[in-house]
Amino acid sequence: AYDIVNITNKNKNITSIQIVDALGKKVLDVNDNSNQLNISNLISGLYFVKIKTEDNLIYYQKLIKE
Repeated sequence: AYDIVNITNKNKNITSIQIVDALGKKVLDVNDNSNQLNISNLISGLYFVKIKTEDNLIYYQKLIKE
């Protein structure tokens, strides 16, 4: 990923997205139903994306910023 990340969920609306670095530090927190994240301010490296949906299901996804 470079500067913009698109996140979609076919079944449920997304209510919040958090991105944490490899050490577990929260670096981005979005609490709306935006499906685009601007990660241009993050340095290159490995991150984890926590996605919460309207029915309180939580999904995790690995993200590598180039």
